[in-house]
Amino acid sequence: MKQYIFWTDDEIAKLKELSGRMNFQQMTKHFSGRTAPSLQKKAIKLKLVSDYRYKKHSHDENFFETPNEVNSYYGGFCAMDCHINHRNQFTLSLASKDLEHLENFKNAVKFTGNIRTYQRKKYKQEGLKWVSTLNICSVTQWRIDLKRHFNVEENKTYRLAPPNITDRKLILSYLVGTFDGDGWICRGKNGSGIVFGLVSSSYKFLEWVKKQLEIEFNGLENIKIHKSNHGNYYTYVISSGKCAVILDRLRKLPVPKLARKWENPELLAKLEEYKLKHPEFFTNPAPIPIT
Repeated sequence: MKQYIFWTDDEIAKLKELSGRMNFQQMTKHFSGRTAPSLQKKAIKLKLVSDYRYKKHSHDENFFETPNEVNSYYGGFCAMDCHINHRNQFTLSLASKDLEHLENFKNAVKFTGNIRTYQRKKYKQEGLKWVSTLNICSVTQWRIDLKRHFNVEENKTYRLAPPNITDRKLILSYLVGTFDGDGWICRGKNGSGIVFGLVSSSYKFLEWVKKQLEIEFNGLENIKIHKSNHGNYYTYVISSGKCAVILDRLRKLPVPKLARKWENPELLAKLEEYKLKHPEFFTNPAPIPIT
């Protein structure tokens, strides 16, 4: 039987000093013969306040600390699709057809756990659907950084605010993430043109998206945001030739993207038609509107 090692006053003082400053796995470097679970157990007995919990798997805790093009893309994607709560648990669920995209995110944040794939009931239809979910615990720093830079927080559905980034490259990367999350890129009715659309329950957020696209692409000023007749949400839809320029510009950004949206052969074929007909619209760094 393993002999119990009694806690010394110095160890208890050290535990009190470090609690809340680092996770329990990191604390083991300051204690001889103490494991992360034993440190957490003692901290609970002492009623020490800490957002950190011992966990089996790890992730890059500083992934969102400094905004760059890649984490700004995921900031936009998470603004649409992730859930983060007051217990510092992060959840990202996608239809299993987008499992590869979820795996790319897992690799980007260096998460050592697994993605869970399962069937569940569809929300508004009969039948089942395959879903893939990534759960990451103890995302204390993520919660701080996602709120600070991208206004991603708990219960964000109706109060999602625009991100706090001002660099144009980061804003465009963020926008790609939003379109991959709750947006669509498709052919217009009867196969004519290209259509961009985005849906959100936050009117303020869509207003910001509209403004940013107007800054980058001329000729979008008259496009309106519409309140849906089918629920408490709003839609912003851009159609016609303007979308060819938007597609061409955004798909070239060096960020992760959902291939089924940005590499759709039908859309790319239509894009090439526009380029052949109006090559002048695709050579200027500041795109000109197509009428």
